[in-house]
Amino acid sequence: MGIAFSGNLLTLFIFYELLTISTYPLVTYYANHESQISGRYYMGILLGTSMLLFLPAIIITYNISGTLDFIKGGILPSSISSVFLMSLLLLFIYSIGKTALMPIHSWLPRAMVAPTPVSALLHAVAVVKSGVFALIKVLLYIIGLERLQTLVQTHNNILMYASEITILLASFIAIKQTNLKKVLAYSTISQLSYITMAVSLYTERAIDISIFQMISHAFAKITLFFTAGAIYTKTGKKYLNELQGIGRSMPITMTAFSVGAAAMIGIPPAVTFWGKFFIISESLNQNIISVVLVLIASTILNTIYFVPIIYNAFYVPCNTNKYAEAPIPMLIAISITTICTILLFLYPDVIFNIINYLK
Repeated sequence: MGIAFSGNLLTLFIFYELLTISTYPLVTYYANHESQISGRYYMGILLGTSMLLFLPAIIITYNISGTLDFIKGGILPSSISSVFLMSLLLLFIYSIGKTALMPIHSWLPRAMVAPTPVSALLHAVAVVKSGVFALIKVLLYIIGLERLQTLVQTHNNILMYASEITILLASFIAIKQTNLKKVLAYSTISQLSYITMAVSLYTERAIDISIFQMISHAFAKITLFFTAGAIYTKTGKKYLNELQGIGRSMPITMTAFSVGAAAMIGIPPAVTFWGKFFIISESLNQNIISVVLVLIASTILNTIYFVPIIYNAFYVPCNTNKYAEAPIPMLIAISITTICTILLFLYPDVIFNIINYLK
């Protein structure tokens, strides 16, 4: 809430750091050696990027602007050179480590040692979304869309290239994972870059699309982590080769997982289909073909690592009949997020209406 309602860059920075510090105990919840190591990575990367990049970027902004207030259209003086502006933009992009753009992404897979509900919080709601939201606020209210549109006409679109590379590399890495939560972690890294890639189109419509994708991804990814948690709670299984036949014992859970997987792939009946469609539409309006090609490649890669999980769960025989379906409270939570993912596919305008209302 503090990040969302911050009125200036300093306030945003303070709440951004408070979120990092307050979620550290959740990452290290199990208090074993692995969680302690992961916690140090978590704090080291997120605090390191903030102190070494974000804070200097804030100081530079204040020195050249005389203010840190968020003002639509930006606060940077027109006299600064495009090279200086590009450098400052690069500083902001990589100072907000919670966006998980490569190469500052490694804290996210390591944070998977946390309990599954915490993973859902990290991946779908609080932490990663706060990073993307903070970046959007910086781009809108510190630099300004018009300045950014002019800048990328004469210089490389760094945010777009970084997002495209992250989408593809994270998807390739996800294919090689054997741990279900690690697969979901690299899926999150890839999907977050869908949002930043939409932002990098630098239009008002693109910003709306990025927020649409942010909300859509939240429902779908919560569904996936809830199902992963339900499977682990009932069976103790967390590796992909242990999930053969699990869909026969836990059909509701794995059906919900299938809907979440469809959302990550970006196909109906998941709301993220529309997010991908809108990103492609906006990029074609600007004749940016690379975005379309990356999204097509990402769809194929996501299919490669999600479909075998679903196929093995439902169609490969395995002696898992001794396991029962997830407890009713878990099924209720899973069902709610799954239904929301489908309903928002049917009524995507609901999200845009909320976005327009909040404007």
